[in-house]
Amino acid sequence: MVFTYVAKEVISGETKEFDEWVLNNLRDNGTFKSPIAPAWFNGLMTDITALGGATIIFMITAAVVFYLLIQKRYEFMWLILVATIGGALLSFGLKRSICT
Repeated sequence: MVFTYVAKEVISGETKEFDEWVLNNLRDNGTFKSPIAPAWFNGLMTDITALGGATIIFMITAAVVFYLLIQKRYEFMWLILVATIGGALLSFGLKRSICT
């Protein structure tokens, strides 16, 4: 419900002022080209963001499923598969239903 509320607020533009205020306060002199963080911080945040990407999620899930298959822990293997696929479908479904 919180996701739905926040998504509707963002889509309707209600959060625009707050978003711009946060972005401006994370920059030197309010310009978008000079963040207040050290230079290495941008690379760190890019790497952390990539961890949530579909490729990394797929690779980690495949490795865990393969390990559980080798260990003959089928109940946990199915749990991981259903939870990962279900979470992805739920995420995409919620985004699609709110954005339309």
